[in-house]
Amino acid sequence: MKGGITKEVFEEAEKQLQKLFFDVEFRKLMVCDSEGIFPVKNFKALVRKGTDKVFSVVSPEYTLITNNYAIKIGREIFSKLFNVNDVEKIRPYFVRYPETYSYCQIKLVHEDVNFNVFEQDTWLPFIYIANSYNKQFALNYEVGFVRSLCLNGVVFDKEIISIRLPHNQINKLNLENLRFDMYDQLKSNFINNIRKLRDFKVENKFVMPLVCKIFSLNFKSVNEHKNDDSFNSTSAEIKANNDEVKLNELKYVVNNLTNKYFREIGDNAYAVFNIVTDLVSNEQEGFRLLKKFNSISNSLLSQPGKWFEEFSEKISSPTFRLEDYLKNDN
Repeated sequence: MKGGITKEVFEEAEKQLQKLFFDVEFRKLMVCDSEGIFPVKNFKALVRKGTDKVFSVVSPEYTLITNNYAIKIGREIFSKLFNVNDVEKIRPYFVRYPETYSYCQIKLVHEDVNFNVFEQDTWLPFIYIANSYNKQFALNYEVGFVRSLCLNGVVFDKEIISIRLPHNQINKLNLENLRFDMYDQLKSNFINNIRKLRDFKVENKFVMPLVCKIFSLNFKSVNEHKNDDSFNSTSAEIKANNDEVKLNELKYVVNNLTNKYFREIGDNAYAVFNIVTDLVSNEQEGFRLLKKFNSISNSLLSQPGKWFEEFSEKISSPTFRLEDYLKNDN
């Protein structure tokens, strides 16, 4: 998904979104033994209507939230937070789901709600939505910013909007308790921090170490693989060699992004910020490689935002040295 937020991006996202609007229903669970078929008490199956596809087995307390309803609430949050009346123009630009359709991740924007950080460097606020039928995700809403030019997005600042409710707690959803008055402060902090990052020089040789630190990537040696119960000496060496191949592939992706953003933005921390947000926003291959060394994909998505705020604060200190920062495990 390259080339920024365009008409084609919106059209493709809307096309993908429509695939998520299928009906689901609950069905009774039955067990079969030598004496016959019996109903299972206190549990039911969530099934795609018209098929035998079972998404999950749930308790009576489970409340069904359809993808359609999750997006309706997302648009309402966007409207309240950014004071938007033409709700029909709040549109998805990002839609992700697996082949099973068991969960989805969606980002909504409004083209007219945007701001410039630098000349021809436009950012838009978005609402991130996660919903699932297989219990992989709780119903989740967060606020973030996306760079219009390249679709690099970042989610952060959970004090503004952060709703995360398991489907057995949906009755606790109350939009009136949300902080809809903090957007201007969030935007101001975001712009100030980006300017700090742009003014902080970063040499090419430090980019890959920064990527590893930002995403908490874990690389195991042959001996460490041998300590895993599932590996003998031979398989441990194979595993370690495979890790080295994947690491080199990740280095190649990062190097290409470094060349791109250093050329476009300059050799600074703002370029690094774009590299890491690109990895989790657009680079499917890069994201797959990141997951190789950090299997918690939700953590990968949130790490750029955490680093953005932390690093912006640290480089404000006159004693800050990048080499020391990279050596520090904290």
